[in-house]
Amino acid sequence: MKKAIITTALVLVLVLVAPLTLVITGFATQPRFDETYYGELSRMYRRLKDTEGKKIVLVGNSAVAFGVRSDLLENEFPGYSVVNFGLYAALGTKLMLDLSRPYISEGDIVVVMPEPIEQSMSLYFSAEDAWRAMDGDFSMLSDIASENAAEMTGNFVGYVGEKFGYIRSGEKAPAVGAYSSAAFEDESGADVGYMTYDRPYNVMTGGYDPTMTSDLSTSVIGDGFIDYVNDYAAELKERGAEVYFGFVPMNELMFGEGAEAAASEYYSYLRGALDFDVIGHPTKSMLDCRWFYDNNVHMNSAGMYVFTDLLAEDLKLQLGITTPNAIEIPEMPELPVEDVSSGSNEDADKFTYEVLTDGTGREYVRLTSLTEEGKTMTEITVPSSYDGVPVREFAPEVFAGNTTVSRITLPESIKNIYDRSFDGAVRLTALVFEHDDILGISAGEDFLEGADGCYIYLKEGTSVAGCAGGWEKYQSRVRYY
Repeated sequence: MKKAIITTALVLVLVLVAPLTLVITGFATQPRFDETYYGELSRMYRRLKDTEGKKIVLVGNSAVAFGVRSDLLENEFPGYSVVNFGLYAALGTKLMLDLSRPYISEGDIVVVMPEPIEQSMSLYFSAEDAWRAMDGDFSMLSDIASENAAEMTGNFVGYVGEKFGYIRSGEKAPAVGAYSSAAFEDESGADVGYMTYDRPYNVMTGGYDPTMTSDLSTSVIGDGFIDYVNDYAAELKERGAEVYFGFVPMNELMFGEGAEAAASEYYSYLRGALDFDVIGHPTKSMLDCRWFYDNNVHMNSAGMYVFTDLLAEDLKLQLGITTPNAIEIPEMPELPVEDVSSGSNEDADKFTYEVLTDGTGREYVRLTSLTEEGKTMTEITVPSSYDGVPVREFAPEVFAGNTTVSRITLPESIKNIYDRSFDGAVRLTALVFEHDDILGISAGEDFLEGADGCYIYLKEGTSVAGCAGGWEKYQSRVRYY
């Protein structure tokens, strides 16, 4: 309690150095991010604080939000309330650990379930995202770790500026589909603590996101992360809680050859490094792509049943419960038929191609390079198809280092954009998307790295809300046409 008071006081004192108008705008105006995906954090937080009796608390990132139905898990563990405490990976696992730490009690069961990526398996902390999530419920400030107070203070002005922009426009931050607080509500509008938004099937072209792959190497584990999680578990166990480490659902297509061997090594490392028990096994969490939704760790609605069933099975095995699960698994959704876009092929002869087959057996085209003539063009349109096969992506080296091109138009068939695809394209100022919806485009975290003068042009009415990876990083460069 003393630490919480000190941390809160430090943040508030430092913030109050700013002009009073900033403080009023930040703290005394109506929330602007409460309808977004961020907005669900305050409701998760209140549910965790207010739930009486024994709890099963799942701490992690959005794989938990998209993967576990709390109601089904509660049916398997009578006498426990389930608190799904996993949200946006951009918030960081550390924040979720810190916010949950004070509210775990004797008899509770906690499962720490970070996604197998560097951002989640580290002490990464984003004050920018934390402010958005705390907008309207600043009581969470009391549980921010003292080592993150200065960063929170440093990002306060940016948060206020962003919030004021929405206040001035009379709008709230955009919330779309699964990436909204409403995605966790029932038909009456009441928050139920798990995602209810219907995600009928896998929307990823090719069945997976190739910009989000993993080899389950221990290299994804950041410095200090294991020690931090061990300290967290030790504190909770002293209070009489049980703490376990669990695995999130993972699209089997995101792994290369030798995945099972790598998974076993990863599992063995965690069992040796963690001071508390590991439940399940990563190979068990590698599931068919048809159970996933829009990225490699997000389940669709049917997939939630599958993963909740696996998690219940793992917990029961650990706790010595022999009652079989009663969860009815729905039929596996089929992948939708891929739409071959009829975009322009006017510059088709300016590229070289290769035809590949994805993990679902479908053919697609990758552009491999520009021809000599193509390298001289200042404006170029990526073709949508080649011999009737959709052009789904281009290798990073196609445009990287190009010092001539200033405008690139991308057809709807393009679904994947890799990191540093435009690195060194110093004259590139416009990347124009012809897509009606960009949610299905997998963009690497650094896809515009090295093209500092480039802006992203989207169709009017298209939103980047809910888009992960580079879309979030470069949203300030988005313009509309």
